[in-house]
Amino acid sequence: MKPRADLYAGIPSQTTALILLFLLTLSCGSTQDGAVQRLSGGITTITLPETLAPAADVTADEQRAQTPESGEDASKASALPDAEGGAGGDTSADTAKEQKKVQRKMKKIKKRQRTPRDIEVDIFVPKNRQLQGDMLILPGWKFSRKRWQQETDLLKLAEEHGLRLVFPEMTVTLYETQYFPETILKWAATPGGTWISRVLIPTLQEKYGLFRKGNRNFVLGLSTGGRGVVMTALNNPGLFTAGAALSGDFNQLAMPHDRLITAIYGPYRQFMRRWYGVDNPEVKIITGKWDMPLYIGHGKMDRIVPFEQSKSLHDAIVKYHPKTPVRFSAPDKEGHDFGYWRSEVPPVVKFFLEQE
Repeated sequence: MKPRADLYAGIPSQTTALILLFLLTLSCGSTQDGAVQRLSGGITTITLPETLAPAADVTADEQRAQTPESGEDASKASALPDAEGGAGGDTSADTAKEQKKVQRKMKKIKKRQRTPRDIEVDIFVPKNRQLQGDMLILPGWKFSRKRWQQETDLLKLAEEHGLRLVFPEMTVTLYETQYFPETILKWAATPGGTWISRVLIPTLQEKYGLFRKGNRNFVLGLSTGGRGVVMTALNNPGLFTAGAALSGDFNQLAMPHDRLITAIYGPYRQFMRRWYGVDNPEVKIITGKWDMPLYIGHGKMDRIVPFEQSKSLHDAIVKYHPKTPVRFSAPDKEGHDFGYWRSEVPPVVKFFLEQE
């Protein structure tokens, strides 16, 4: 709305200028949290630092969130499948060999020098629709964020339904929240899961007005990004209205020889407690609170990530959180590829829009 000049006749010019400046500021939009940068329709690419702000120290609550609960919660977790029979630490020759391999890899990595980098993030804004929600889109292992855009109908559906989409370039993260002395795989200076919670989401909230608490916020991911969906929801309780995890892995206890998990958390036989208590989505759902509606999809012909990972997560939610909506899609002839993931996008969007 443009201010009418005739309303200010007879008022000193300096006063008139101040009034007009004030009205112009209101018309541009502002919030109690400060000015929000408006994004034009289509895709805008921004860059964010890979490191936390200097004052962003880990809080006591975050530290407690990484350790196994005791009492009743621990007894719930005892029902989980234990990959090696549930015994204590292993001091066998195999473990010694694993440790030597880790040490050799660590020495090589320490010799490498790397400079901090910026993380690219694409933000899609529909051009002609009233906004219905914001969706965080997580890629799989070594998958470009662009593949979601190029190999599915996600952008088309977002335009049709008024959804803003955020595509961070996550490359080789497992959406971890910690590094350890044994960690030989580091996505960036800040662990991927921590970066999402303490760099990406706060920046999007404060600067662009996305993912505000109380709004309709969704999170979707495939493969490793499916794991990231559950990790992100657990690390940001109450923020997301619903999520969808496609072809993900959720319980590393059932995959004790997984090389990627080992590269972050250390060998299973040496660090069983760590594999159980740190960044284990299914354990955290069994032992803690979970109230986010979740769409789970996994093809039974998947040869990359075991189908049982998604089936076990679904069963855990049904058993321990029966009031929380969960939908399970398990097609018989689908594998681990974009042909399958593309087919899941329309029902996922429909599931999201059904949630309040």
